[in-house]
Amino acid sequence: MLNEYRIFGPPGTGKTTKLSQLITSACQEYGSDSVCAASFTKTAAAELLGRDLPLNEDCVGTLHALCYRLLDNPSLAVDRTSIDQWNEYAPRYERSGGTVDLDDPWTEPSGSTDGDKLYDALKMMRNLCIDREAWPPHVEAFATKWEQFKADTGKMDFLDLIDTCLNEHLAPDVRVGFFDEVQDFAPVELALVRQWGTQFDRYYLAGDDDQAIFSFKGATPDAFLYPAIPQAQKIFLEQSYRLPAAIHRHVMDLVGAITPRELKTYRPRAATGEVDTLYGSPAFPDYWLHPVEEALKQGSVMLLTACNYQTDEIVKALRGEGLAFSNRWRRSNRKWNPLHAARTHITALDRLEAFLRPQRAALGARAREWTYLDLWHACEGLDATHFPRGSKALIKAAAEGTPGSPVLEADLLSWLDNPATLDAFLSGDLAWYRRACLPTARKSLYYALDIVAKYHHVPTPENRTRLTVGTIHSVKGGQADTVFLFPGLSQAAWEAYYDPGNEAGEMATRRQMYVGMTRAKERLVLMTGGQLVIDASVGL
Repeated sequence: MLNEYRIFGPPGTGKTTKLSQLITSACQEYGSDSVCAASFTKTAAAELLGRDLPLNEDCVGTLHALCYRLLDNPSLAVDRTSIDQWNEYAPRYERSGGTVDLDDPWTEPSGSTDGDKLYDALKMMRNLCIDREAWPPHVEAFATKWEQFKADTGKMDFLDLIDTCLNEHLAPDVRVGFFDEVQDFAPVELALVRQWGTQFDRYYLAGDDDQAIFSFKGATPDAFLYPAIPQAQKIFLEQSYRLPAAIHRHVMDLVGAITPRELKTYRPRAATGEVDTLYGSPAFPDYWLHPVEEALKQGSVMLLTACNYQTDEIVKALRGEGLAFSNRWRRSNRKWNPLHAARTHITALDRLEAFLRPQRAALGARAREWTYLDLWHACEGLDATHFPRGSKALIKAAAEGTPGSPVLEADLLSWLDNPATLDAFLSGDLAWYRRACLPTARKSLYYALDIVAKYHHVPTPENRTRLTVGTIHSVKGGQADTVFLFPGLSQAAWEAYYDPGNEAGEMATRRQMYVGMTRAKERLVLMTGGQLVIDASVGL
């Protein structure tokens, strides 16, 4: 382990900045093609790329993405088509999973079928490097069928990417490696990283053992803490640029009881900050909606939950109130990103903005003349009965032919040749727009209309992301001025936390709450209406 270095970066201490400095230095020493960098998620890898580092883009990504390139882009059994093929191949083990992002494989959805549960169990066995002889018989039977399917279809799964590179000793042809968020790597992934490290001049493992929260997928902080390395090869980032004193005191009370952990100095920034408690659970928004709106007047806000099911109640309440929200750290979750465009499609709020394009009161500096594309976006979700016969087809054709051209007055008058329709477009009549929505578009367009009514204008793309909704796991690396933390646990997690014989369950909960609390830059609001009450003065 003489060439392994570890960077311990508690929340807000500039770990990405430190990595950027070290990567730049390594590129200057060895050349851009001789350095690789891998992170736990696509978001973290993209942040490194966004630093404009002198790295070859092919040498940056998630660990799975790097392995995918090393194996010359094999066919993967991770999309909806593959799952459908599997369900025909092995109906006994039907799975409900869907498409997974190569650059964010840890977001692979779990389902409730027997096949889903067996697939998750198989992944855990492989992640933990458990000898096959020790696998339960039902997992072994599933694994045999799954391997036959992959062989017959010529496909691999995500863990095959790791296993194949590990077993065949395939490694990037570089001299220095950087690996971020390593506390969340599974043992098999760390085994591969350390195998690669034997071929490197040196390599760096960056992370924070106190933030290891993916134990349910096989990750463990022990893999980051052990084996021991010389103290001189440990780099500690001690100054938080995020946490003020009040929040820092609270989280240190919480994290101080975690074992095992690396002892490290961790200082707050020079600000007081605030920690409050507020009664209310996700299911009772009357307790927290108004405080959230008040906090949004001061800056960015996160609504974080311990469990995925809790976010459904929050999303329901926010949509009903006409509040814009998103989760830019987990774009793949459509529930959390209703205002984020998917692929080439645009959102309902974008369609509404197109309808209001000339209205300065609604759009401010973004107001201008309609283009043909604006006009089509505004009309696409509306019932054709409000237009002369064939008009929508003409508008669509013009948008496809000359999308950015200003709409000619003659075309506008001809295509909207219905007094009510023409008047609604010229005046930006939102009540008419609501009535004219197609039934299939009403859910999304009504939400967009409620947002405009709430904000009294169409929020800018920046304002649409001021409020973040998600689980604690989904926002690692993120931050907000104010964080509302709903700490209710699932039944299994609740039992594990309060089981006196299950110390690992308590430590996992403490780490999860620590990550959630340390997203807050100015104010932390601990919601006390869930199953787990967090006292603001003494921690858990």
